[in-house]
Amino acid sequence: MYILLQLLLLIQFVTADIPPQEIPPYNSIDGSNIVATSLWAMGVCSCIGMVCKHKNKLPIQIIQSEYGWDGEIYEIIPKDGEDLYQFRDNIVELKDMIESFIKKEEGDSMIEPKIRFMFGEGEIKYKENEKYYHGTDKNNMKRWIKGDGALHRFFERTDGKELKWNMGTNDHHKYCHNCAYDDENSKNRTVFNVYRCNGHEVVNL
Repeated sequence: MYILLQLLLLIQFVTADIPPQEIPPYNSIDGSNIVATSLWAMGVCSCIGMVCKHKNKLPIQIIQSEYGWDGEIYEIIPKDGEDLYQFRDNIVELKDMIESFIKKEEGDSMIEPKIRFMFGEGEIKYKENEKYYHGTDKNNMKRWIKGDGALHRFFERTDGKELKWNMGTNDHHKYCHNCAYDDENSKNRTVFNVYRCNGHEVVNL
């Protein structure tokens, strides 16, 4: 019994010498995140010209952690009084655009070259249920468009100025040969109207 008690005391002594495992704080992110590290680099560089202008708009501060974990760890700290909701929306918008790039890379080969401009001057963006569509899909929908998931929408500029949208036109009749005016989403618009592509079928290729 005496020997057993001595062993138990020894085990307790040994485990007490093992340092507790540190857990990174909830607001930390690994150094492999290129967005976080890029924002951190912009934050620590000299405040000159355009760099200073844009880094001061960031509602967060990213600092390199002083804790001793393996690899680089960065902590994200919100600035007082800044609009994190707008920042979140900016990130979502960027995410949607990146997803549209991925979608385009994956989907380009699915749309035959002879079909892309078969139904108007606008480029066919994707195929669904044996129909081809112009306009928005699930990866590039505009959040402010209302109704039925905001699919198949494109834009017609009405003020005669240069068109800069990749899903827009100055003449909806030329852009898409089977579309409908979207009255709900065109209300109170001063420089463009919204149209919905109704889809196009290819009977014989």
